[in-house]
Amino acid sequence: MTSLTTALSELRPGAQWVLRGDTLGDLEWLDTEQVVPTQAEVDAYLASPVVPQLVTPRQIRLALYQFGLRQQVEDYVNSQDITVQDSWNYATQIERTNPLILACKSALGKTDEELDQLFILAASIV
Repeated sequence: MTSLTTALSELRPGAQWVLRGDTLGDLEWLDTEQVVPTQAEVDAYLASPVVPQLVTPRQIRLALYQFGLRQQVEDYVNSQDITVQDSWNYATQIERTNPLILACKSALGKTDEELDQLFILAASIV
């Protein structure tokens, strides 16, 4: 689970505050330009799944298969030059922000949210 300080930083980027305890009630908001997040906002953020940034090649391939995207991704990779194919075929880990992953996402018309769901599923595969 994500900490309250991380939630505050993500919900109000750049805002200045001091947390004097473990709850939102212990928050001293120093930034008059931004609204203090509500408890509901913080709770929703803390309950949301954390998107893994790294998965194994096996995990991503099995997740792609479950999403019905495995062949489309393989076709995309095989249409690229040999260095891209080698990067995909011999990777020891798959990083969500890798340019190949982002280019493939774009080529297949997928959203950031769909990519997040793919990585969440992939990380759950043991």
